[in-house]
Amino acid sequence: GDLTGALLTYNVALSFLKLPDDETLAKYLRAHVDAVKNAIAAQETKESEARANALRKQGRQQCTDLRRRAETAMLAKDYETASGLFAEALLLATEHWPEQIHDIEALRSTSAAGQAAAANVAELQHQAEMQMSLEQWEEAVQLSEQAVKESAWHSRLPVSMLLTHQDDTSAALEAAAAAQRE
Repeated sequence: GDLTGALLTYNVALSFLKLPDDETLAKYLRAHVDAVKNAIAAQETKESEARANALRKQGRQQCTDLRRRAETAMLAKDYETASGLFAEALLLATEHWPEQIHDIEALRSTSAAGQAAAANVAELQHQAEMQMSLEQWEEAVQLSEQAVKESAWHSRLPVSMLLTHQDDTSAALEAAAAAQRE
């Protein structure tokens, strides 16, 4: 069990052998020293692989958690927070989960589009309010209608891209998407 101790013991025993008739014993001890060194190297390799796997698993879990929080923020129309969380998730995915990079990049770009659309909607609403104050009602109505159309950009977001909790059903997701569209 104590490979380091065994290696030390074999080396000490080899240092005591000085006589020619001890050569057979020396060969035997050297063979065991090599075997112990190989066992130590194998044990260190297994330990480092186990540490790497644990880090990878932890990174994947953090990536999944960030992605879920970002999706929740995006569904709540908090696109700035969602974009930041997607960026963090993308960094973790790059290091620990390369298979998820494409999906997270797509969601991040969708969130960025949401930010742009929200800014556009705010500008259109501002213009509509200005037009109403100038009593240009027709143009104000058109701008308001355009703002409503722009704010519905996320209805084109594929629900299938979003992570789902294991107990969520597709009906619940569709209902949530429909509520979000409203």
